[in-house]
Amino acid sequence: MSHKQNDLPGTRFRGSIPYTTQRGIETIHRMYRTPVVPMSVAKVLQPYSDRMTCDVLGSNGAVIRNVPVRTRGGLANNNANVYGEMELPAIGSWVTIEFLEGKQSMPMITGTILAYSHGNLQASQTPPNSGSKQYTKKLLEANKLLTYRKIFLSGTTVEVKDDGTIIVETPSGSFIMIDESNSGKTTISARGNTIIMDSGKVTINGNLEIDQ
Repeated sequence: MSHKQNDLPGTRFRGSIPYTTQRGIETIHRMYRTPVVPMSVAKVLQPYSDRMTCDVLGSNGAVIRNVPVRTRGGLANNNANVYGEMELPAIGSWVTIEFLEGKQSMPMITGTILAYSHGNLQASQTPPNSGSKQYTKKLLEANKLLTYRKIFLSGTTVEVKDDGTIIVETPSGSFIMIDESNSGKTTISARGNTIIMDSGKVTINGNLEIDQ
């Protein structure tokens, strides 16, 4: 299915910080006569963990590119560093889209709707906070996060991948990674030294192995 005719440019980027080309985008919106609404529902087509945005399919059938995900954080040190808590929705999940000042040239993903399917709110379903843990687990697994990332003001980063991999990295470059895509292989790196724990052995700085 092609969305080329209704493909809207969404948000562009300068470095890692999103910005909109206001006049050009609004001209395109007028050409397609896309209605301006304060809030809408969209389906995630493709998330981008490097800049925390998503391509989404709007309820009007238009694809909007690079829509920023609302975060709890901001910019520090003269806008050079990003900090805060960011969560990306998974492909196929439903999200709410708000348009700042009612302009579709300024979209933002504000949240994920768990009980939403086939264009309708599933009011008859058991809500996630009902105490039905089995239902809640199934619902959350179907909408599991692609990436969770928290960047502290100090620059330390905590990231959880969709496969369960955990990465903690400090501003000095030291890091700990538990790689679930590689059977839990754990790597610790600090001050030029590296320890790797994998498959019954420990490797230190690449040349010393200790059998477990």
